[in-house]
Formats: sequence, C-alpha cells, structure tokens
Amino acid sequence: MVKDRIQQHLSATDAEIARLKQEAEAMPVSEMQNRDAAYQEIDKLIKELTAEFNTTTIVVTHDMNSVMEIGDHIVYLYQGKKEWEGTNKQIIFSKNQRLNEFIFASEFLKDAKEMRMLEETGKMPNDRNIDDMIK
Repeated sequence: MVKDRIQQHLSATDAEIARLKQEAEAMPVSEMQNRDAAYQEIDKLIKELTAEFNTTTIVVTHDMNSVMEIGDHIVYLYQGKKEWEGTNKQIIFSKNQRLNEFIFASEFLKDAKEMRMLEETGKMPNDRNIDDMIK
C-alpha cells in the first residue's frame, strides 16, 4: 500500500502528521530535510497517496523540481504572503519578478524556461511579445 511505502521516507513529524490526517480532506507534507537520490520516489509516492485517498496534498518545499513535477496548483509565498498562484504550466509564463528570480535563478533554468515557452507557443520570448504569450 502506498501509505506504508511512504512512511519509510518521512521524518518523525511528517509521519505523525500523516497518521493524524489519514481521514482528513487535506494532507500536509513539510519539506523533507534529507532529500537525496530518493526524492523522485518520494514525489511519486506523494502523488500516488494523493490519488489513492482522493485528497488534497499540501507540500511545503523549496525544491522546484518537485513543484514542477507534482504541483497541480502552486502558491508562491514571499515573506509569508502570497505572491503568485497558478499551475505549473502558468508558472512558465509568469511575469512575477521575484518568482522568476527564485525559480529560474541559473542560466540553465532560464534557457529551459525559454525552450518551454517556445514549445508551448511556437515563439521565442522577448520583451516585445511576452504579453502575447501569457495565457
């Protein structure tokens, strides 16, 4: 069962939260401290657990790989306040400067964003056409 498999990857706090929330409408998962090569398996298990229990899972993380992989609805907080909200597809087209600086900090990720925008729209983004590309 998925919940049994995920228990081995949870911190004591996460395990207690999961135990208390088994029948709740939403399942909170805090950022895992020791994310290593197993993170993809953890993300897969979170996704399976969410589907198995037909629940909402709230994941608090700084790991943008996880956000983009398992996030259906994303809320970006800055200094404790909601700064942006949308889907992992909409995040690519966001004009929010803080969000973009956080997610696309490296040149590699900036290039990846541009390639995704090209893939989605058939156009290379620039200052003149970025407003037309936002959906």
